Amino acid sequence: VIPGVLSYEDIDTVTQANAEGRKIKVYHEEAGTGATTSVDLFVKRVDASRYAENKAWPDLRRTLLYARTETRFYREIISLLPPNSAPKCYLAEYNLEGLIDDNTHVLDESLTDIPPLLLENEARKIEQLKDRGATIILESLCPQHYIQDSPLTLEQAKQSLQALARLHASTWEQKDLLAKAEERLSKTVYHLPMRNPQELIGMEESWNNFLKEFQSNDTNKLFEKSSIQNLGKRMVLMAEYIAEELSPRPTDKYVSICHGDYKAMNVFLPCNSKSD
Repeated sequence: VIPGVLSYEDIDTVTQANAEGRKIKVYHEEAGTGATTSVDLFVKRVDASRYAENKAWPDLRRTLLYARTETRFYREIISLLPPNSAPKCYLAEYNLEGLIDDNTHVLDESLTDIPPLLLENEARKIEQLKDRGATIILESLCPQHYIQDSPLTLEQAKQSLQALARLHASTWEQKDLLAKAEERLSKTVYHLPMRNPQELIGMEESWNNFLKEFQSNDTNKLFEKSSIQNLGKRMVLMAEYIAEELSPRPTDKYVSICHGDYKAMNVFLPCNSKSD
């Protein structure tokens, strides 16, 4: 990734529900001069063996598909977008052999079947999974120039929305690019085939439990309305229609690539308000 590496040191770690990140400083020889210099990198790793124990297959499948999507985005899509759309990517690779066939589309029904590899005894399963997952190495944005913050100020919210608008504009109704994205990337989290079916099956019961838990706080008697009491049932009945409406095709109007998880802590804000 970096030619002439001499050593590295850990700076920070970030543990998320579906990935682990490490910020590292890499010392290397400068090309041409041989002088020692350094670069800050962010290493994101999705290790299938860490999640196979605690996740049902539909949830693990979604984690792995998102990892594949992010890796493919940096390998195949980012070069088609305007410059500076994302930090510099030094490496993006994945290995999902035995879990998800590389030629399988994200909506292929075969993905609902539990892979035989996951049915092995525990020791053999962990051994087989140890190198399965994805790794992305990115330029680490300098904390002197960029910050993450939450909640956002009004000015920060404006900057975030402007950045999002630029992303949408760069792929807006670009049919060839969107067709490639549909083939190679995943659908967003609100597309039902990406979700665990149990979420929808338990929707009505979950909503009824919510009503019971917060009944004492309902000073305006909102929960007494039949439309509110039946909201869980209504969501189940409308779920497929809504998911389909929110999943446009590349040839539809007003279509673009979307971020998929745009929130305050996924945005790097410039310390200088006049910067991008």
